[in-house]
Amino acid sequence: MKPFLPNAEEVQILTAYEGDRGILGKAERFFLEIMNIPHLEERFDALIYRGMFEDKFSSVSKHVTNLCHAIDSVKTSESKEEKKAIFLTLC
Repeated sequence: MKPFLPNAEEVQILTAYEGDRGILGKAERFFLEIMNIPHLEERFDALIYRGMFEDKFSSVSKHVTNLCHAIDSVKTSESKEEKKAIFLTLC
């Protein structure tokens, strides 16, 4: 939806328009309506972020869990060779 927001030039043109709004096209009337919504672009950014958050969090969470398991393995390992093998596996 964000690509459908009016750009700065369109906002300027529509703000300056003083004619009959009834003769404008649907897109122009839509732009006139949404131009009055405060912080519209930021709201769209937040909506997009919110929609993607769960997937990104899940992906990062898996990596963090794997890293925690590897750290625990290194902590509980007694041999230096075993620690080296774990470290090299991570890299």
